Amino acid sequence: MFERHENINTLNHAMKSISTHGGRLALVYGEAGIGKSTLIESFIDQLPSEHTRVVSFCDAFETPRALRQ
Repeated sequence: MFERHENINTLNHAMKSISTHGGRLALVYGEAGIGKSTLIESFIDQLPSEHTRVVSFCDAFETPRALRQ
């Protein structure tokens, strides 16, 4: 991934510290189209298969909650 080595290294460091410090949560945020999903997919793809993966996404709901179903 172009210009994402620092981000991948940060995620890898958090992953390596799990064995000594317990679980970790990574929040990846930013403007639409900057490659957040690609960054996470790249990171997850390089993890060993025995690791559990949980990925979540946020939707910017435009419809008021009372009208959504």
